[in-house]
Amino acid sequence: MIILNAGVPRSGTVLVNAILRQLFERNGIRIGQSNPHGKQLPMLIRRLQHAGHDRHKTILVHTHTWNAETAALVVGSSYITGFINFRDPRDVCVSLMKLHDHDFDAAAQMVETNFKIFEQASHAACMMVIPYELLIADRPGHIFQIARRLGLWPGLDEVAEIDAATSVDAHKAVMDKVNSGEMDGLTRRQNTNRVMTEDSRTLINDRHIQSGAKGRWRDELTEAQQNAANERFHGILTRYGYEI
Repeated sequence: MIILNAGVPRSGTVLVNAILRQLFERNGIRIGQSNPHGKQLPMLIRRLQHAGHDRHKTILVHTHTWNAETAALVVGSSYITGFINFRDPRDVCVSLMKLHDHDFDAAAQMVETNFKIFEQASHAACMMVIPYELLIADRPGHIFQIARRLGLWPGLDEVAEIDAATSVDAHKAVMDKVNSGEMDGLTRRQNTNRVMTEDSRTLINDRHIQSGAKGRWRDELTEAQQNAANERFHGILTRYGYEI
């Protein structure tokens, strides 16, 4: 079984990943983890499709990529379940600027690219679409619905425990350890502007915890950038019902 954990970056995909890992661990389900990029994703799916013994394993795949080949493999598949997130593109833009030290134009280009990927992937029938704003507003409700999507039925006490284990405070504690270098399994990768450090298990990076507030763009973008964002993302904002 492949569990796809996908969506627009900075829209709660790491939170959903943590919820999924908690659910699997608490139900005694051993998983493998993979973080494929680009052409690696369809290659992974093809490998599992043609290796019958691998179909009996559960692999949690965290990815922000998608293409026509992946879509063709996913359609009609009985062994893929997916969860895919999105968020107000203006808030995504701000978060990417802070995470990568990008300027507004570079971050806005990433947002546009990633929403195109999201809109391709979200049409797959196996995907449960999760708006970030609703996820944050009702974490326990989403934990329960994610579990039901997996065929699990957690008690309300278990939901509360998972909510606490995947809270902002819990993730901030991991981020602090990432920044202090106290963890095993840290990876470092160079992006355009800086070296980024990340925990390979939780996928929490050295700047992971930022403002999770809805509408942070109003406080963190200049007036000119706000106007540019509203114009540039007008189609996305309209399609998904965000206030302009």
